[in-house]
Amino acid sequence: MQRVCIIGTGFTASVIYKSLKDKNIAVECIQPNFSDESLISFDVSPGSIFDQQLFERNSKFGGGISQWGHAITFPNDQNFFLPKDNCYWNNTSEKISEIDFEKVFGIALPSMENSETLRNLLPNYESQLNLEKHSYSGGILGNKDPKTFIERIDEYTRGRIISISLNEKNSTYVVELLSARGMYYFAEYETLILAAGTILNACLTSLISGNSIFPIGNHFSRKVAEISFIEPVNLRDIAQIYSKNDRHFLTFTLKEHMLQASGSNSSIRFQIENSRKKAIYYMLRRVTSLIQVRELFEFFISFSRNYLRKKEASVQSAILRIMVDQPLNEINHLEIIKKPEGLFECKITLRMDESTRIRAERLEKEFLGILFKSKYVKSIKICSNQVVIDASKLNDYEIPNWKDAAHYFGSVPMRQQSMSDFVDEEFRLNGFAECYVLGNSTFPVGSHGHPTFLNMCLSYLFGKSVTEHD
Repeated sequence: MQRVCIIGTGFTASVIYKSLKDKNIAVECIQPNFSDESLISFDVSPGSIFDQQLFERNSKFGGGISQWGHAITFPNDQNFFLPKDNCYWNNTSEKISEIDFEKVFGIALPSMENSETLRNLLPNYESQLNLEKHSYSGGILGNKDPKTFIERIDEYTRGRIISISLNEKNSTYVVELLSARGMYYFAEYETLILAAGTILNACLTSLISGNSIFPIGNHFSRKVAEISFIEPVNLRDIAQIYSKNDRHFLTFTLKEHMLQASGSNSSIRFQIENSRKKAIYYMLRRVTSLIQVRELFEFFISFSRNYLRKKEASVQSAILRIMVDQPLNEINHLEIIKKPEGLFECKITLRMDESTRIRAERLEKEFLGILFKSKYVKSIKICSNQVVIDASKLNDYEIPNWKDAAHYFGSVPMRQQSMSDFVDEEFRLNGFAECYVLGNSTFPVGSHGHPTFLNMCLSYLFGKSVTEHD
């Protein structure tokens, strides 16, 4: 590799940047101007589940280190690694399973203790449910410096990508850029890495291949009910630490719902908030940040984490949330239309198919049925209408509308056949040497789990393969 260019805006680009920089490979970075609201305009087809405000607020066309919630879902056969007739993805799954997570990322697999409280809360759950493995910032990553595996990109060029063309004479990629200052310029690179979000990667890939139609899948979710307990339940017995907001949850899949041939997988989750701990923790953060004394800041944060975690935290209620992924199919897609001055129009069709909806709703009702048998549950109040229901009304329960969770995937998937462009197991864009695509856009299957850690693993594998062959 000689001149290398990473085009991306956030987490994936940062992980790749660090892996190449650690090997003393000179890398130039281009960040599309994601603060430019006119960069991509959207035309959403009727019935599509797409929240443009959520996309713009959370994704910024490809995330960002500041957007990363430190949420870790370990990829396995319950979520991202569903058995598929896809040798590219199966081979990649095997490579990820061989990574020493603790050595590479400083992240260890969490222990999954089946507490007596959990068994009482969910009678016979072990015969019907699978418990997912998660880790989160308040736990495993709480004292972890993100710079051990990512590095903020400080030197980059920001602007609109006008065109990307292949110079076949010398096998280089010519990038035409309109800078934030309104200046046009060209640059040539032997290696090009697209590491933006799912939708922006589709836009950039369309400039290279000339294709306009790209598949898309997504993660949908919604709140189901508020579960009130007869007596307080120890938080640590029924939840894993989630995020800086001090939310906690356990995620379950029904055994028979796990392995779906379509690639869809559903889960249901207890989500709990301990507002007292959260208020104390953020008060300490605010006070120490105002003082601006690093040592004192670190002391108070360490104290708040270690002391408050040890306290017995009991909760009287929990929120039940259901999540499902709409897999890639022949219906859901992006149509990318290039406009002048580096702008794009994206026509989105993203609906939940009937079979996916039926499986998810069945999971929801079956899980509620399990809760009705629990001697620990006092009441179940449906979130959509605030009505308390009992077991006799379960069959009459009307399923509310699903909401967008902005976990889009699969626009340039890693699979042998696709309705549009795809990448091989080395992330190489089909038909284009030394052009690579990474990020959620390469996932051939989605998950109810968070994509962050899978992206970390894919970026690590890519950086490792590049430096080994350099």
